[in-house]
Amino acid sequence: MQNSKNAYRDWYAAHGLEHNLKRRERYQTDPEYREKVKSSNLLHKQKIVANRPPKTPWRVIEVEDGGTRVRCVSLGALALAVGRTLQSLRAWERTGKIPVAPYRSNRGDRLYPIAMAVEIAESFHAQGESAESEETEQ
Repeated sequence: MQNSKNAYRDWYAAHGLEHNLKRRERYQTDPEYREKVKSSNLLHKQKIVANRPPKTPWRVIEVEDGGTRVRCVSLGALALAVGRTLQSLRAWERTGKIPVAPYRSNRGDRLYPIAMAVEIAESFHAQGESAESEETEQ
């Protein structure tokens, strides 16, 4: 074998197809090997998930308003915070159940200042809205 950085790459280019066929055949015929591979794959997936940054619905978007920067969140973030769909929140906005978003992104997304979004989420949870009262856009 070569003594270089690309030794494995070179070997795999020459022998990879044959090597993979042997592994595939062993996987299909050897139950012990199959379990070992499945276990190894599961551990690998768990490591990937453990090292991922946590998902947060509160991605902050800064908007300029008359020379001042206003920190906002999207309607989607607000929907995640209250556990409802975007369609429900849009309907609530139309009917006045929640205030109209004071800002829009360049794409037209509704943006709520953080303080307003927190207030909406807290009032929603305080009211204890039921899933039966959810309105959806058709």
